[in-house]
Amino acid sequence: MKNLRKAILGTIVGILVFNTIQAGAADTESASPAASCRNWSVGAFPVLLYSDETRIALGGGAQVMLDNKGERFASSLGLLGFCTQNKQYMFILAPEIYLNHGAYKMTGNIGYSHFPDSFYGIGNSAVKNDEEKYTGRLGRINPILQAKLSANLFAGVHYDFLYGKVLDADENGWLADGGIPGSEGGHASGAGANLTWDSRDNNVYPSSGSYHQISVTSFGPALGSDYTYTSYTVDFRHYRKVFGTHVVAFQGVSCINTGQPSFQYMNEVSSLGKYLRGYTRTLYVDKNVLAVQAEYRLPLKGRFGLVAFAGFGQVAGKLGRIAIDEFKPSAGMGIRFALIPGQKVNLRLDVGVGEDDSSLDISLMEMF
Repeated sequence: MKNLRKAILGTIVGILVFNTIQAGAADTESASPAASCRNWSVGAFPVLLYSDETRIALGGGAQVMLDNKGERFASSLGLLGFCTQNKQYMFILAPEIYLNHGAYKMTGNIGYSHFPDSFYGIGNSAVKNDEEKYTGRLGRINPILQAKLSANLFAGVHYDFLYGKVLDADENGWLADGGIPGSEGGHASGAGANLTWDSRDNNVYPSSGSYHQISVTSFGPALGSDYTYTSYTVDFRHYRKVFGTHVVAFQGVSCINTGQPSFQYMNEVSSLGKYLRGYTRTLYVDKNVLAVQAEYRLPLKGRFGLVAFAGFGQVAGKLGRIAIDEFKPSAGMGIRFALIPGQKVNLRLDVGVGEDDSSLDISLMEMF
């Protein structure tokens, strides 16, 4: 019943988006001189939803794109935010900026939320019925700076800061007991290095090439962290054009955390629902995650398109506990609407089905 309610709410949001998008997706160069901003395109959409925990929530999202003037990579800025009748709120700012004709790249996320959430325990055997509700405060900033070493190779450094606090946890639950790392609040502060191979023909909607990134981040008291651990991430993606304009995309990703990160950090980087549609974001969470997926992207007439996707993955406390018979499947379909057609910026609506779970996602840009 809960998933059905989410699906209905998501459908309402989708209808609102599709009926108001034309006003928000206008190319600013064709607007009146007083309203124009040369070389920039802006697409926007509203968000309206309701739940028992939030009552009415209002907000919106937008994607700002800089004309790349024929270059392979385009600079962009994504924004999403909303607030509720219960004085809850959330906002996310996601820049991807290229400087000096792509010689330098700045990415990352800035976000803060005061919002209802759910905790289901840790591990690949979590049970949906064991849901423990709480209100969480979460702030994160993770700037990434990279320099181009060759035509497709980038190297850089990054910083990752996360603040988490648990409010109004269920009495006699795991979080109220204080035994889960992060249940009593705290800061995670870490720095690290990254290496990226990016041969994609386009960073917004790639149809050929590959994107491979390896990163390592160390957290500890020297950087003001309340937690000590090291996080390793490997993200391999490949894109291939078939049947003219159709695209097949592949992704294999793994995140490994040694030491003891907070559950809030694991929600952000090593939850199964972060990578596979069809699963509640915080249902399967642990120190290690491995996921593989493929997606078929089919453009339709006008601004619309369809996708079909499938994958599998699992989480585990130790790498040695990952087992073939414990992988969880994921499959589904989605609709695409060109928010900024000239720059291939899509609004996506995906319905995914997993093992005893499901999801409906509405977001800007492709999943990967």
